[in-house]
Amino acid sequence: MDAALGMAGVIPIPGLSLIFRLFGFIVTDIPHIRESRKQVKQLAANVAQMLQALNTQLANEQLLEATWAQPLADLESLLKDIKLFTEKEQKKSFFKSLLSRENRHGTIDDFYRRIGMLVNAFQITSQLNVQTMLKQNETAHVEDAEYLTAHLNGLERNQLELRQALDVNANNVLAMMVAMERRLESQPPVAWQAQIPEQKFFARALEYLSSVTSKRVEVEDWMIPTFEVDYNEEIGSGGFGTVYRGTWNRTEVAIKVMHKFGGVKTDLSLLRREIDVWLNLRHPNILQFLGANTLDDTPFIVMPCMPYNARQFIQCHKDVDPVYILRDISLGLEYLHSRNSKICHGDLKAINVLIDDRGRAQLCDFGLARVKADITSRTAAQVGNSVTSGSRNWMAPELLVGARVTPSSDMFAFGMTLYELYTDETPFASVAFNDFIEVVVRMDVRPERPDGADAARLTDAVWGLAQRCWTKTPSERPTAREAHDIVQRLIEDT
Repeated sequence: MDAALGMAGVIPIPGLSLIFRLFGFIVTDIPHIRESRKQVKQLAANVAQMLQALNTQLANEQLLEATWAQPLADLESLLKDIKLFTEKEQKKSFFKSLLSRENRHGTIDDFYRRIGMLVNAFQITSQLNVQTMLKQNETAHVEDAEYLTAHLNGLERNQLELRQALDVNANNVLAMMVAMERRLESQPPVAWQAQIPEQKFFARALEYLSSVTSKRVEVEDWMIPTFEVDYNEEIGSGGFGTVYRGTWNRTEVAIKVMHKFGGVKTDLSLLRREIDVWLNLRHPNILQFLGANTLDDTPFIVMPCMPYNARQFIQCHKDVDPVYILRDISLGLEYLHSRNSKICHGDLKAINVLIDDRGRAQLCDFGLARVKADITSRTAAQVGNSVTSGSRNWMAPELLVGARVTPSSDMFAFGMTLYELYTDETPFASVAFNDFIEVVVRMDVRPERPDGADAARLTDAVWGLAQRCWTKTPSERPTAREAHDIVQRLIEDT
């Protein structure tokens, strides 16, 4: 591409080799980017100009190592971020690229902000004019907009090309229609008066899709179509779902994608009912629900992205007493259990307790307990054997033999989570999967207390609370409020 944007023949000094390689990857991505291509190409050209100036300056030893060490690290970070950006952009469909146009422009603007900071840090302002770069970016932006307008006008006139460009199919048509409706509703009337090309196109495309499909959906505020999220790396996985770090509305979030289990799909109507419960919950120890997708066969839930789960937090912060996490868990459970419908968590364990930047705990995954149970029961019916939903190592005896979750079964799990946090061990880790009913229900076995050296903070009072929580008779277990009062006294006595 234009002799790699003027970089052909430029030999990087050793300190810039990785950065030059990253730039080469960026250039390779550009021809495959669908939208804003001129703007992205201009960005790459300006980065190339900066790299050439920097390479010359460093080769002439006009900068001391102590001066450029940190700016070089910042430059490498910038190139990695641009590479990630171009990699994602070249994978996007036409429709997703169109929806994310404003976000793309914002990201490019931020890249130029960082370029300006680097030009100053490397003291090469005499060789590079950032204001000129910004003007070039604006010119490229206008040219891209003109091309897009012509392209959209052409698609409006040809329904076959429109359908092909949108890549419409039975699985994505609802999500596409909801995304269009949301975009149209989000724009002020002035956008219509100005006949903004995208808005005009969305209106025509929505009209077309409505005419060719009988599917309809009532748009809810919490709906997040697939086209509105970007996935990054996987950060967790279980039998019923995988959690990814991702981006929604230019905000870092966690995206939990629900799996098929044993070939059985998630019951979307049941998931929507659980969402109706979750979105009305407001408590500092309950993870906020941001939205969800139930419009296609890859349902997901969007939540704030937290740095740790409770077990990871304790492992990384040896100086923290787990009693403070227990206090937050008990407050979250007390709130759930006090609701008119007596909401039960159903899958309490340390990985389903997330810790925010302030070290406060928030319960998550509680809205999925019934969804998991439904998938499990239908899986059992298909394979012809007994399958227990949830996490056996934390499950109350009555749940192991088929009872429904209750506040009391949550308190049993609270006791097991207490054990987990204080010992850094999974309860009943040595018990075989098929032996749980025999060991936990019939033999009434519970975890043994570890030696003091292995769990120094596990005092008699804390151990006593665990034992009360995991007693076999549900009515003898403490309530969440009683557990909180006990934990609060433990904190006050320390």
